[in-house]
Amino acid sequence: MQTSGTLTGLDILVVEDDDDTRFFITTVLEMDGATVI
Repeated sequence: MQTSGTLTGLDILVVEDDDDTRFFITTVLEMDGATVI
């Protein structure tokens, strides 16, 4: 997976009760370099 690095170094907490939505948000953020908790 190649990242653009815009969010590199950021830790982001994702709070979402829908599994599919949480997976999508996490995937997008990680692709941009964030660490998602």
